[in-house]
Amino acid sequence: MAVAQQAPVAKDAEAAASSNMSGLHISAKQEVVENIAVAAETMYVEPAAGAKLAQHLRERLGTGAYDMHADPAGFAAALTSDLRSVVPDLHLRVAYEPNRSASTGPMQPRRYSADGASAPRMMARIDGRSNDEIARTNFGFDRVERLEGNVGYLKLTRLVPPDLSRPTAEAAMAFLAHSDAVIIDVRGVPGGSPELVRLLLGHFVEKPLRLLTTYDRPSSTTEEIWTAEVTSGRLAGVPLYVLQDRTTASAAEMLAYIVQRRGLGTVVGETSRGAGNGGNMIEVGSGISFFLPQRRVTDGPGWEGTGVTPDLLVAAAGARDAAHRAALDALRSRRASGQPAAKIGAAEASRALRSPASATAK
Repeated sequence: MAVAQQAPVAKDAEAAASSNMSGLHISAKQEVVENIAVAAETMYVEPAAGAKLAQHLRERLGTGAYDMHADPAGFAAALTSDLRSVVPDLHLRVAYEPNRSASTGPMQPRRYSADGASAPRMMARIDGRSNDEIARTNFGFDRVERLEGNVGYLKLTRLVPPDLSRPTAEAAMAFLAHSDAVIIDVRGVPGGSPELVRLLLGHFVEKPLRLLTTYDRPSSTTEEIWTAEVTSGRLAGVPLYVLQDRTTASAAEMLAYIVQRRGLGTVVGETSRGAGNGGNMIEVGSGISFFLPQRRVTDGPGWEGTGVTPDLLVAAAGARDAAHRAALDALRSRRASGQPAAKIGAAEASRALRSPASATAK
C-alpha cells in the first residue's frame, strides 16, 4: 500500500484566519489535499482504491489543478469530483462547513501523518446541521398516519441519530403500535444514522436479531449490528413495507436491505442509489470536512454501487398506493382464512404484493 511521500504542509495562521474573506491560501489547499490523501490511503475501506485516490489528488495538486479555486466551497466541490472520478463511491465527499463547530464541537487543527502519529479527529456526527436546525425538521419524522384498513404509514426525511430523535421516534412508533400493517417511506432519504435503523427495526422482531455484519478497515475488526432493545410499540409479525426510490441512499438503503434480506417485509419502488460503504466525517483543515468511507457490509453482496433492488419494481410516485393495496389484500386474505390479521408474515405479504390485483401502481 502506498504511503505519504511528504509531510502535510503547515498552514500559515494568518492566511487561515482570513481565508473566509479572501479565499484559501495555497498552503491551506496543500494541507487539505495532503490530509485527505493520507486519510484515504491509510483508512479507505479498499486499500488499493485508497492508494489511487491519494495519488490522484497529489498529482492534481502538483499540476496546479486547484489554483483557480480560491473559494473554499468551490475547492471542496472540485475535490469531490476528482475523488469520484477515480473511485465511484457516492460517499466520497468533501464539503466546506465553516459553521459545523457550532453543532459538533470545536474544530482543532489536525495534521495527519502516514505513520499514524496524528490520527484524524472524527466529527461528532455526519450531519453538520445544528441541533436547532435538526429539531425544526421534527428530527426527520415528517408524517405518521393511519390509512384505510388500519395500515400505519411513517414518512421519514432523514435518519437522525437516536440521541436526538429517540423521543420523537418512540412517539411515532407508539402511534403505529396497533396497526395491522406498516409502511415506512424512505423515498428521497439521503441517509443518516444506522443507530436509528436498529431502533426502528427493534419494533418488528420478537427477540434480538442480528441485522448486519460489517468490516472496519482502520481497526481491522468485524462488528455485528443487532436490533436495539425496545420496551413498547412492538409490531412483530405485522406486515412491513419499505418504500424507496432512486435517491434513497446510505443508511436508508441499509433499512431496505435488512428488511429484504432478513425476511422482515417487502421493499417497494425503484432501485436505490447504491451508497453502501459506511464511514465518518473528518476535519481536514480550513473549515473543510471529508467523508471517509471505512466500513463495508460482509453479509451478502451489500448495496455498494448496485443499490437495493425492490421486491416489486414500480414508479416511485405509485409506491405508496401499491404497498397499501398489497397490505389490504394480505389482510383480507388472512381474515378470510380465520387467522389473526396481525400475524401475517413477510412472505405472505410479499406474495400479496405480487398478485394481479396489486401489481398495477397508480
